[in-house]
Amino acid sequence: MGRKKLKLQYIINKSKRMATFRKRTEGIMKKANELSTLCGVEVCAIIYGENHGQAEVWPSAIGLERVLHKFENLSELKRNKNMVDLYSFWMQRIEKAKEKYEKAMMENKKAEMTNFIRQFIHTRNYNIGDLSLNDINYLTTLINDNMKEVDQRLDSMVTQADEQVVNGAEAIKDGDLLASTNIAQVPLSGGDTLNNMDEVVDTHGYETNMNYGLQSDEQLPMDFLMPPFDDFDFDFDPNGFGSI
Repeated sequence: MGRKKLKLQYIINKSKRMATFRKRTEGIMKKANELSTLCGVEVCAIIYGENHGQAEVWPSAIGLERVLHKFENLSELKRNKNMVDLYSFWMQRIEKAKEKYEKAMMENKKAEMTNFIRQFIHTRNYNIGDLSLNDINYLTTLINDNMKEVDQRLDSMVTQADEQVVNGAEAIKDGDLLASTNIAQVPLSGGDTLNNMDEVVDTHGYETNMNYGLQSDEQLPMDFLMPPFDDFDFDFDPNGFGSI
């Protein structure tokens, strides 16, 4: 069984109160020692007991004076940075509780209005008279926020689609350019091959070089490549063969 939870209230019975004081004092001293050892910080504790003429200190009177002297030498801003009295402590707790409460209220209101919208979409039935003016204003804001989110997602999808179209067009263009520059080898007479259009058309486009035993910088006239067919006399043969 677990320990019974102790109520934080003044203990009327004196003997129980004194026993609790001794027990809790030892616990505070132990925690101060653990804090100083584990975190490497200077800690001191001063405890005044009921009907005790001398206070109990930790770690010692000399250690207490050293820590207090160091604290007194701090500037007022640093000294009061983390200091709170009982009133300030409870005010901080109240503010945190208010923030937590307001956050929970906003989440509940958003869930309620979202459920209202879903019900209208599925049933096409709603009673606006059941909503207060604040609810209507919040519902309007929620709908506008959802519409803005939808517009942003649509714009993002359109932008991605446009980028894909542009990238695809560039890829097709690059592929066509690569295909036009990579010309297949064309077989020529004598076992030679034509590897580059530069071997056919020079930079001016007027002459050709078929590399028939010539140097790469030598050019042949165009009429050299075209045999004079006018010098031959062809007679048509009904059997499908021509005769000269």
